[in-house]
Amino acid sequence: MKKLFLSILTTSLVIGGLADVKVSAQRPAVITGALSFPTDTGLPNMIVCAEAVNAGKIYCTDKRITNRRRRKVTYKLTVPAGSYYVFAILVNGEDPGEAFEGYKAYYSEFVICGLSVNCPSHEPFKITLRAGQTLTGIDPGDWYVDN
Repeated sequence: MKKLFLSILTTSLVIGGLADVKVSAQRPAVITGALSFPTDTGLPNMIVCAEAVNAGKIYCTDKRITNRRRRKVTYKLTVPAGSYYVFAILVNGEDPGEAFEGYKAYYSEFVICGLSVNCPSHEPFKITLRAGQTLTGIDPGDWYVDN
């Protein structure tokens, strides 16, 4: 799967959890949030990534955390402290297919505003984490922009 995803992105890429993140003496930071997709047929396989704003590195995970009681699927991504744009991308070959191939669904102003038609901006929202900090509710779910 790593080779498949590398063809989509042209910058540095790290997939996985803490073992793959090269962190100096600082403690890593953690980003968590819910996964979503605009369909009634279930959640397709996707990868969640955090793209470093100034460093050009991208940290990703394909691991899902399922909370059956809350009927939610979430992710947890460990990254070095810094500023990031968070997005989800479908794994190639997954339904719903070509319509979203290569599309990045960001954690954006549209998501923060509640996914309402009254929210005109789809700009990715920059998050900033300090060493050891955990940010929750970072839901990369803006699947509603025409590419």
